[in-house]
Amino acid sequence: MTLPNTESRRLLTEGEAAEYLNVPPRTLSTWRQRGGGPRFARLRRNIRYRLFDLDAFVNAGMRDNTSQEPVIAHSSCEKPRLEKCPPRGEKTESMVDDGSV
Repeated sequence: MTLPNTESRRLLTEGEAAEYLNVPPRTLSTWRQRGGGPRFARLRRNIRYRLFDLDAFVNAGMRDNTSQEPVIAHSSCEKPRLEKCPPRGEKTESMVDDGSV
Protein backbone atom coordinates (compact mmCIF):
# COMPACT_ATOMS: atom_id res chain seq x y z
CA MET A 1 0.00 0.00 0.00
CA THR A 2 1.41 3.39 -0.99
CA LEU A 3 0.40 6.44 0.99
CA PRO A 4 -0.13 9.67 -0.92
CA ASN A 5 2.44 12.41 -0.33
CA THR A 6 4.73 10.12 1.64
CA GLU A 7 7.57 12.66 1.45
CA SER A 8 5.46 15.33 3.20
CA ARG A 9 4.59 12.79 5.92
CA ARG A 10 8.22 11.83 6.56
CA LEU A 11 9.40 12.63 10.07
CA LEU A 12 12.52 14.76 10.40
CA THR A 13 14.84 14.97 13.37
CA GLU A 14 15.41 18.33 15.05
CA GLY A 15 18.70 18.70 13.18
CA GLU A 16 17.11 17.92 9.82
CA ALA A 17 14.23 20.33 10.52
CA ALA A 18 16.66 23.06 11.57
CA GLU A 19 18.64 22.56 8.36
CA TYR A 20 15.42 22.64 6.30
CA LEU A 21 14.39 25.96 7.91
CA ASN A 22 17.97 27.28 7.89
CA VAL A 23 17.92 28.01 11.65
CA PRO A 24 20.07 26.63 14.49
CA PRO A 25 18.63 23.58 16.31
CA ARG A 26 18.61 25.68 19.49
CA THR A 27 16.07 28.00 17.83
CA LEU A 28 13.67 25.08 17.35
CA SER A 29 14.14 24.12 20.98
CA THR A 30 13.37 27.69 22.10
CA TRP A 31 10.28 27.82 19.89
CA ARG A 32 9.04 24.55 21.40
CA GLN A 33 9.44 25.93 24.91
CA ARG A 34 8.03 29.41 24.26
CA GLY A 35 5.61 28.66 21.45
CA GLY A 36 5.45 30.26 18.05
CA GLY A 37 7.35 27.59 16.12
CA PRO A 38 6.27 24.80 13.82
CA ARG A 39 4.15 21.90 15.07
CA PHE A 40 6.13 18.93 16.28
CA ALA A 41 5.62 15.42 17.60
CA ARG A 42 7.09 14.10 20.82
CA LEU A 43 7.68 10.38 20.42
CA ARG A 44 8.75 9.36 23.89
CA ARG A 45 12.02 11.29 24.26
CA ASN A 46 12.38 12.09 20.56
CA ILE A 47 11.21 15.25 18.83
CA ARG A 48 10.16 14.95 15.20
CA TYR A 49 8.81 17.35 12.57
CA ARG A 50 6.74 16.65 9.46
CA LEU A 51 7.70 18.42 6.24
CA PHE A 52 4.05 19.37 5.88
CA ASP A 53 4.15 21.24 9.22
CA LEU A 54 7.45 22.94 8.42
CA ASP A 55 6.03 24.14 5.09
CA ALA A 56 2.86 25.35 6.83
CA PHE A 57 5.01 27.27 9.33
CA VAL A 58 6.93 28.95 6.51
CA ASN A 59 3.71 29.73 4.62
CA ALA A 60 2.21 31.34 7.74
CA GLY A 61 5.20 33.67 7.86
CA MET A 62 4.93 34.83 4.26
CA ARG A 63 4.40 38.56 3.75
CA ASP A 64 3.95 40.81 0.73
CA ASN A 65 5.77 43.69 2.42
CA THR A 66 7.47 44.55 5.72
CA SER A 67 4.52 46.55 7.07
CA GLN A 68 2.08 43.67 6.75
CA GLU A 69 1.06 42.33 10.16
CA PRO A 70 1.54 38.68 11.07
CA VAL A 71 -1.49 36.47 10.61
CA ILE A 72 -0.71 34.45 13.74
CA ALA A 73 -0.36 36.32 17.03
CA HIS A 74 2.67 35.56 19.19
CA SER A 75 1.90 32.86 21.75
CA SER A 76 2.58 35.19 24.71
CA CYS A 77 0.25 37.84 23.32
CA GLU A 78 -3.43 37.75 24.22
CA LYS A 79 -4.38 40.34 21.61
CA PRO A 80 -6.57 39.24 18.70
CA ARG A 81 -5.02 38.35 15.37
CA LEU A 82 -3.53 41.08 13.21
CA GLU A 83 -2.75 43.33 16.20
CA LYS A 84 0.75 44.02 17.39
CA CYS A 85 1.94 42.40 20.60
CA PRO A 86 3.35 44.64 23.33
CA PRO A 87 7.12 44.80 23.70
CA ARG A 88 8.54 41.90 25.69
CA GLY A 89 7.90 42.37 29.42
CA GLU A 90 5.27 45.07 28.90
CA LYS A 91 1.64 44.27 29.69
CA THR A 92 -1.49 45.59 28.04
CA GLU A 93 -4.77 46.25 29.80
CA SER A 94 -6.08 42.82 28.79
CA MET A 95 -3.02 41.18 30.32
CA VAL A 96 -3.15 43.00 33.69
CA ASP A 97 -4.83 41.17 36.56
CA ASP A 98 -7.43 43.55 38.00
CA GLY A 99 -8.31 41.19 40.84
CA SER A 100 -11.82 40.42 39.57
CA VAL A 101 -12.98 36.83 39.45
